[in-house]
Amino acid sequence: TTHCEVLTDVSKLDSVEALRLAEASQYDVVILDGMMSPHDGADLARAMRELPTTRGSVIIVATGNVESVSSSRYLAAGADLVLVKPFSRVELVRAVR
Repeated sequence: TTHCEVLTDVSKLDSVEALRLAEASQYDVVILDGMMSPHDGADLARAMRELPTTRGSVIIVATGNVESVSSSRYLAAGADLVLVKPFSRVELVRAVR
């Protein structure tokens, strides 16, 4: 049996609260918004790579910025994948698998 916890009501989370959640629990997959505040998705991905709870997690950054410079910045910070918004459910499922 596979257990899956999905946090869906995170629209009001800022990056500080997201990092607190990451410190408190272990997640297989973390999806970050590239434009979070006060720290953006690259800063948050970098910080999550330092945590024992998310060091091995798959980190996906969702961004509306289509420039390759932006994508490479997220990847250099520790993200495994960058998805450009809007993306389909199929793309998200494919990315998570």
